[in-house]
Amino acid sequence: MRARWPVALVLCACVHAPPPQPVWVDSWTEPFEGVRLLTRVSTEPPLRIFVAEVKLDAPGVGLRATKSSERKQTVSGFARAIGAQVAIDADFFSYEDYSPEGFAVGEGELWPRSKDDVHRAVFAFGAERRELKLADEVVMFEPWMKGAVSGKPELTRNGQAVLGIFDSRCFIRHPRTALGVSKDRNTMWMVVVDGRNPRSQGMNCDELARLVTSLGAWDAINLDGGGSSELFVAGLGVVNEPSDKREREVGNHLAVFARASQSMATARGVVSDGDKPLAGVILQLASGARVVTDSTGAFSFSVTGPTTFTATKAGFLPLTRTISSGDASFVFPRAPTPIDQDGDGLTDLSDNCFTVGNPDQRDTDRDGEGDACDADDDGDGVPDEDDSTPLGR
Repeated sequence: MRARWPVALVLCACVHAPPPQPVWVDSWTEPFEGVRLLTRVSTEPPLRIFVAEVKLDAPGVGLRATKSSERKQTVSGFARAIGAQVAIDADFFSYEDYSPEGFAVGEGELWPRSKDDVHRAVFAFGAERRELKLADEVVMFEPWMKGAVSGKPELTRNGQAVLGIFDSRCFIRHPRTALGVSKDRNTMWMVVVDGRNPRSQGMNCDELARLVTSLGAWDAINLDGGGSSELFVAGLGVVNEPSDKREREVGNHLAVFARASQSMATARGVVSDGDKPLAGVILQLASGARVVTDSTGAFSFSVTGPTTFTATKAGFLPLTRTISSGDASFVFPRAPTPIDQDGDGLTDLSDNCFTVGNPDQRDTDRDGEGDACDADDDGDGVPDEDDSTPLGR
């Protein structure tokens, strides 16, 4: 008789490891009275987040949104034109005429053809009133509204992150801009997450919702993102790294006025090669801000103490310096031999994008700047500056 052996069934529990939890390094400064600036960095996964926390009831703090006649400006251009201290991009917009897709008010004027719908949320403000109307409620213009911006989807409602939203804009990690307010509407968070670069992978809407809620927002909304995402701070410039590698002109903006903080000072100077001033030198601050020397080689930025930056320019060795307020001029020595900073086999002076490896030197729009430094947000092969629908819409 043949022995009957028990059959052992081995069950394999296939457990997927959870994604790595970011290890955050936070840095807070107070560039203006009532305004705190957070720079949050993680290397695993790579993320760079910038937040302006604004106390809307602080003395000297005020808000401003773009008028219809002020459309199609970069964030920094709009902020500088009106003398604002902080600004972000706002509504999704049409590239045909740069009009916002949603409800928009600037200086008490409703934009032409502007209207709300049940899918969008609206942040409106007046002299002594601030309201964030979430989706499901249609907002109509009222005389108290000095300004308004809108976006979708909502990210936080009544202090709880809104997750699992079915929206095509939300599933993939991208650069993001968000706006949140506290329950009493006296605190506002302006949030920008970098994306599409090796130092920051961006966020999807669920991740963004958790972030804004964790900052303290009671209600929050998603604004226009991608290459539009940008946070400008006076004295520092554009503190994040726009994914287009340059600022994008957008439909409208939200700006903050505030008084200078007593802890802030200004560092300024001129960069030269020993004989003549150097334009186009990039100063990458440890805080994340980027400052570029002008045609006279001059630069300036705000500091709260010793500040470290790395200077780069084609044909020069990268130079790292730590400075404080006052005259920060320096001589930038040329590389004794041709160098290849990005390691793509081409020396900087012959490389149309010397900060990102691009050995093929592809330059789709033939503007002299390689595609590696000339972003294509929607991946259709048409660089943004020549694409009538750079986000694929």
